[in-house]
Amino acid sequence: MTKNKKASITLPLIVIAFVCLGYVIIKSLTSPSSSKSYTATDIQSIQVDVKNVKVHINTTEGRENKTEVEVVAKGKYDSSHIHIETKNNALVIEQTGSHKLLNVNFNNSLDVFVKVETNGTKNRLDRTAVSSQNGKIAIENLNSRAIVVQSENGEINMKEVSSDELSAHSTSGAIRLDGVNTLKLDTKTENGSNHIVFSDKLEKLIANSTSSSGNINYIFQNDIKLNLKWKGKWDSKLKSDEASTNKIVMESDSGHMSASRK
Repeated sequence: MTKNKKASITLPLIVIAFVCLGYVIIKSLTSPSSSKSYTATDIQSIQVDVKNVKVHINTTEGRENKTEVEVVAKGKYDSSHIHIETKNNALVIEQTGSHKLLNVNFNNSLDVFVKVETNGTKNRLDRTAVSSQNGKIAIENLNSRAIVVQSENGEINMKEVSSDELSAHSTSGAIRLDGVNTLKLDTKTENGSNHIVFSDKLEKLIANSTSSSGNINYIFQNDIKLNLKWKGKWDSKLKSDEASTNKIVMESDSGHMSASRK
């Protein structure tokens, strides 16, 4: 085959490839989106059970006690896949549908935003439970007696949360807690790290953190006495007080562990 014939065949193939690539890029940038909203009042607990969803929970002060939910879907996802209802003063959010099978979009996302508004009289929830298999979970400014968060492949981030009991488990994602004030803490990861910064208002604590291969770091912002126990690579100059009722237990197979004061 001559060079001219090769060129005449190759050039159209290159053009077709660029056209297809351009179509995919344009399709992704102009991917369809859908959204829906839901409002509830006098909510005492929140239950979220989803698969491929990023979950955002935030509490703000307002004029009334109400909870607003907004679902935003793009690309292969649809907001109708998220079911929202209220049962016995509990807000229940579930993922009932799956994504579109035929999809050429890169811009795919499904987000659930939960905004808890309080007027200062009833500002504490009884229980907040969030489970997302592959989505990131972000919780901020939440006051709930019990907080239970679980994710298989997504990160777990919490900031300025207050509770009696707090549990955060992730298989592959990291766990990062900042400004936490709780009486009982339990965190567990397989391949991710545990990074916990406690509130300067912390007075009592029973904590247990484990990780197969990730690091575990505790940072305290006050002079609370601590009874420290660990199993693995310990890298901390913080002294343990064996008489303290604030018991901290850490265990990591191959990660480093530390406890420090800010």
